[in-house]
Amino acid sequence: MTRRIQWARWDWNPRLRWFAAEIVVVVAGILIALGLNAWWQGRQQDQEEQRLLLALHQEFTANQDRLAEILAFHEDVKGTARTLLSVSADLPPDLPADSVDQLLADVTWWASYTTLESTVLDAAVQDGQLSLVGTDSLRRLLSTWRSEVESAESQSSQEFAHYANTWLPLLQTEADIAQVANRATEIPGGQTPYQGAPVPLSPERTDHRLMIQTRTFRNALVQKLWIEDDVLYQYGTLEPLLLRIIAALEPEIPGREKVYTNP
Repeated sequence: MTRRIQWARWDWNPRLRWFAAEIVVVVAGILIALGLNAWWQGRQQDQEEQRLLLALHQEFTANQDRLAEILAFHEDVKGTARTLLSVSADLPPDLPADSVDQLLADVTWWASYTTLESTVLDAAVQDGQLSLVGTDSLRRLLSTWRSEVESAESQSSQEFAHYANTWLPLLQTEADIAQVANRATEIPGGQTPYQGAPVPLSPERTDHRLMIQTRTFRNALVQKLWIEDDVLYQYGTLEPLLLRIIAALEPEIPGREKVYTNP
């Protein structure tokens, strides 16, 4: 007896619907996971950017006072150089020798004790974190600031070179440096009192009124005056740039009002 085996027809429709639903669930889960991961990474990046911007704002705000002190220092030294140059050209007969010593002490300074702070910006550049700053114009301003500060510092190195190679050798041969040094009581620019202790002096006082009238001294003083002009120009260009950077940082920090305007 032959048995006829009848195969039941397979109904694929429910199975397909089930597989399709499974695929949709899996794909949706993957997309949600990717979306959450992207959201989390974006949130972390935003937080890192905010921390960097806030630190930069604090650094540049502090640099406002620092830059003002640097400019005041060099303006004071330049003014003393001009006064001394005028005195050396036409020495008043009643000018006390102590007054000349004071002028020499005040003009011998070659650099302010105050420097611009750049720890946060330098670290951001070295660690590649400057890319966290989302505003292109702000990133360009920060890059410009670094190059301008380097230019200003190069002028300061020129000032030190004049001090070490021209001014100090002149004083070593023609002046009593200890006598001049003891007249230094305040850092130029009215920043802080000079903390250096007085040095022992020779019993014989040196009259520097003759020295300041020599051509060698006047030439060295003119060089000093030129360098101070260059330093003031370089640091002076930083002031409007500094205000622009602070003004650009303000709106990038939530909850902080914009209080600076571009000059």
